[in-house]
Amino acid sequence: MANPDMVDIAAPVANGGVNSNVIYLNRCAATGDCTFTPGNEDSVSNHSSIIRQTSTLAAFDAGDTAWAAVVECVQKAYRPFGVIVTDEDPSPASHFEAVVAGQPDQLGFPRNVGGVAPFSCGIINNAVTYSFANIYGGSVPDICWTVAQESAHAFGLDHEFLCPDPMTYLTSCGPEKWFRNVDAQCGEDQARPCMCPGVATQNSVARIRAIFGPGTPTPPTIAIAQPQDGASVGKGFVVSANASDDIEVGRVELWVNDQLIGTVDHAPYTFSVPSTLADGVQRVEVRAFDIYEAQSTAEIQVVQGRPCQSAQECPDDDTCVDGRCVLGPGAPGGLGSTCAANEDCASRQCGSDGTASYCAEKCDLGAGGCPDDFGCRKAGDHGVCWPGYDDSGGGCRTAAGGGQLAPTIALGLVAVLLARRRRRRG
Repeated sequence: MANPDMVDIAAPVANGGVNSNVIYLNRCAATGDCTFTPGNEDSVSNHSSIIRQTSTLAAFDAGDTAWAAVVECVQKAYRPFGVIVTDEDPSPASHFEAVVAGQPDQLGFPRNVGGVAPFSCGIINNAVTYSFANIYGGSVPDICWTVAQESAHAFGLDHEFLCPDPMTYLTSCGPEKWFRNVDAQCGEDQARPCMCPGVATQNSVARIRAIFGPGTPTPPTIAIAQPQDGASVGKGFVVSANASDDIEVGRVELWVNDQLIGTVDHAPYTFSVPSTLADGVQRVEVRAFDIYEAQSTAEIQVVQGRPCQSAQECPDDDTCVDGRCVLGPGAPGGLGSTCAANEDCASRQCGSDGTASYCAEKCDLGAGGCPDDFGCRKAGDHGVCWPGYDDSGGGCRTAAGGGQLAPTIALGLVAVLLARRRRRRG
């Protein structure tokens, strides 16, 4: 990339405030659109303070498809702020104008200059900035980077010694760059003091938001890949998630039962839950943030229990269901206890066959994972251990408490408690 530059002017043209939030991207498509005359900055009348003679720039030469991509990219760069980016001329209304066309020598600048802009330690209303798009061979990221940098110079932003920010000269992290919420050193090829008095570091996001206010960045997408909703898990289970964003995912957080477990700032987004987590129903929440703190959330519930192969491997009050220890028959709120609501059960699942209601535990249909005198009965899209049900192929038996079992069990899952299971003893 040819290094952009900024040209100092004595003072902002405006009286301290911003008079427009519109950036007009001018591709110089219409005759006369890109002839500029020396004078005080005025995007409406095409006067520019950084040229020495009346000059005309050639039109953007990379075609309509590339142009649409450039417009979309610059709009995306400014989406976190209260800024409107358009390629329709808003004149005679005030606006900032980003010329995206031509070559530097057409304005009297050296051939290695990618863009130029007026600069002051303040806002230059109606400023005209130049990004010499025709030297980039149609590279949309390079053009977008240049436009973002040059247009932001008109808001008083200095260069930054921070590679992923568009205010940089650095290239080692690639051409795709977005404004960063980072207190960065100023500089070009090396760090230097910032140019404006009283400015030690520069945060481009904070600076632009202070001028234009916040925008509406698009939140990331987030989905939990492992485990599945309703799964039975062992201690120290692993949670993995898929996250993406139209700009960049900043970080992904794992929360279990409203407690932060860990943070990952790059893919793969994988976490190990502490093995000290108490057994029971666990609410697993994954939060994804983009680099501007826009947030999305995905949530599931799982059931954690001590691993087991038989009831003999579980604590005294527990039994073994599908390889995990759960509060068993005979304990208040244990499997098979009568219930009126989810809160009556250690599993937080009170099921009904239409005649009787019992505390149930989720099970895998056909796996034979329920204890003696229980069978895995269909309940919606999964199974539950149900007293007196024969799942060995012999059909239905009379349910404990009397009455023939209905075809499926209805669970009172609406009020499933999201906190950890607690043991209840007599």
